[in-house]
Amino acid sequence: MPMKRMFALLEGLSRAMGIERNDIKGCLYYTDTDHGMIYSLVLYDAVAGGAGNVRRMVTGDGKAFIDVIRAALEMLRSCKCD
Repeated sequence: MPMKRMFALLEGLSRAMGIERNDIKGCLYYTDTDHGMIYSLVLYDAVAGGAGNVRRMVTGDGKAFIDVIRAALEMLRSCKCD
């Protein structure tokens, strides 16, 4: 399930910010603890030298990130994939 959420965030970032999906990537890192698995998502620019695309979703008011989350949720609601 975490992998699906990572791809939803990448797709949400692409849609909300008008970024080519091929220009952003992500990886999933997990740690097994006594309390269960802890997942970390790392999102990054796939453009040589970085284009600042991922950084654009970090704003003082959080609005850009909220837009990304909304786009990701909408994509998940309408997805007909596995």
